[in-house]
Amino acid sequence: MAAGDSAWPVLVSNQVHDSIEWYRSVFTLVVAYRNETEQNSRDVNYAVLDLSGGGFHLALARDMDMPAGQGACVVHVDDFDGVLIRARAQGATFYIEPGTIPTGARTFGILDPDGNHISIVER
Repeated sequence: MAAGDSAWPVLVSNQVHDSIEWYRSVFTLVVAYRNETEQNSRDVNYAVLDLSGGGFHLALARDMDMPAGQGACVVHVDDFDGVLIRARAQGATFYIEPGTIPTGARTFGILDPDGNHISIVER
């Protein structure tokens, strides 16, 4: 990849609208795009979430022809403590308890509502 290029994973969800709300409650992000039907704004089959310099896509399981919750990604954050507090407030399931990795950065891992593994690393 050339300088300035980036890779944004696609996480598969059973309810994209609900996943957007969950991610917005845990992270500071912008919904850069959401594809919804004209009949119902909760009927979202695809979204792009921008985390200032990175991000990911959410796709509806039935459209991807694969089960939700099989994905994983790492999110680098400046506000580690804030993300940790908000994740706990949302009742997130931790698969890695908060700790420090060999580089000295703090980290933890949570499952999103669909079971995708989200590792948080302090920038």
